[in-house]
Amino acid sequence: MSKTLSIVPYGWPCSLEQCAPGHFVYNDNLCFKTEYITQQGKLEAYCETGEFFVGGATTEELRCQLMVQPVVAVWVDEDEEGEEL
Repeated sequence: MSKTLSIVPYGWPCSLEQCAPGHFVYNDNLCFKTEYITQQGKLEAYCETGEFFVGGATTEELRCQLMVQPVVAVWVDEDEEGEEL
């Protein structure tokens, strides 16, 4: 028996502004939002490379409106053939 780590949706898609702190997916990229705001008043969120998450938005207002999917990590038990238990 083995375990596989899966990233699964948690709740419904929402705006970056409404997204709770934690992991989210945007355009197939795993990102992370903190509970903090920068000194410039921007939501603190990072893409999978560790860079500040912009999502192609040209203003902070547009960035806050980007639709994201909150996700969580889940370990899935599998048998010898890779079938989920």
